[in-house]
Amino acid sequence: VNISAAEKIYLNEILPHPKGDEKTGEFIEIVNQENGPVDLFGWTIRDGSKTGKYVFKEHTEIGPEEYLAIYRPQFKIALNNSGDSVSLYNPKGELASSVSFDKSIENASYGFDGKGWRWSKYLTPGKENEFDSVPSVKITKPKHTYKDLYTDFSAKAKDKETKKLSYTWDFGDGKKSYLAKTSHKYLDTGKYTVTLTVGDDSQTVEKSFILAVKNYPRPDLEIVKIIPNPVGNDSDGEIVEIRNNSGKKIELQGWKIASGSDDKIYNHPINGEISLEPNETKTITREICKFSLNNKAGKIQLVMPDGKVTDVVEYQKEKIADDEAYAKIDGQWQWIAPEALQTDPPEENSAEKEQSSISEGSSEAKNKANNSNEGEILGATDENIPYYAPPQTGYTPEDEFIFFKIFGLLDYKLQNTNYCPINEFPKSLAYL
Repeated sequence: VNISAAEKIYLNEILPHPKGDEKTGEFIEIVNQENGPVDLFGWTIRDGSKTGKYVFKEHTEIGPEEYLAIYRPQFKIALNNSGDSVSLYNPKGELASSVSFDKSIENASYGFDGKGWRWSKYLTPGKENEFDSVPSVKITKPKHTYKDLYTDFSAKAKDKETKKLSYTWDFGDGKKSYLAKTSHKYLDTGKYTVTLTVGDDSQTVEKSFILAVKNYPRPDLEIVKIIPNPVGNDSDGEIVEIRNNSGKKIELQGWKIASGSDDKIYNHPINGEISLEPNETKTITREICKFSLNNKAGKIQLVMPDGKVTDVVEYQKEKIADDEAYAKIDGQWQWIAPEALQTDPPEENSAEKEQSSISEGSSEAKNKANNSNEGEILGATDENIPYYAPPQTGYTPEDEFIFFKIFGLLDYKLQNTNYCPINEFPKSLAYL
């Protein structure tokens, strides 16, 4: 056996953190990859400290392709669980092999797999190393990350031998999370290295990526219409209309509508996946956002996901009619009458109905008389002028003649009943 010429003697496996009594359970394993046996007399094992050392004093022979494990009662070196190193020196004092670790896993050995060192839950002192499968990890990277906003992080991992997996997110700003799906808020802009570590019973897998954190963009969104006092139940009819004046599609996820007054105003999240195309206007109801509008005076704010207010509307009116809207038209806010009052024609008043029936049942002479007023519409009003309809009396021109004949006023001239009570204030006894 050539002791000094042996070059293929290596460290192969160590157990720094055994389950139970560490004073008896720790071991260090050496492998001989020479073609013949090797006497380990004079070989030295050291740990990371200056004093930890073990020298093979007795003639200990290890055959070719054989494994030799020695335990802590023999080498009297305590391997630190939090991190340590082990080195093997030949009798000439030359370094033959070394290994180091940062943090040990309980009852898992640290072994060489032919390419590198890995943790394994299979302990194989005196035998060829055996390793469990490595977890497969898939990360869903965030599309956008903004300062002062929570960003979602998620990962899926699988292991052939166990479902008990641990997750550690390192967000690169000193903060961590131990959930597979989590969220994190960055307080400053910049580029951060995000690292996810997934571990099973003995092994860990690390994956990292660079994340750019930016300020939240300021899209040009504005409130253009509100209805604070709808007909019926307020919760069913109150609306806020929002317009996208920017050239990009805007997602409203994370946006809020704040409503209330100067003293108290409350944020109400917009729920659901709602987006606004460029120059599109959408109506937000209380089904998707639980805002509440005061009926006399109030304040409404459009709040971006980062908490900044992009638009504010204040309104005040002593009496807001049912379905009356407060709208922004040509850059100016104004109250708009309910649509029914704007579009529906005024109802035909009773005097007109009565006059119509009289005309239909009258003689040919009366028809000729009425034709002299062709083109004139009784009771017609401008839509912007209040309409004062005369009360229903059932009074006719025939009643007028009989009335004045009884009182001896035969010289009384019958009044023309084709008048408009709006343009000509009624002064005749016939009208009264």
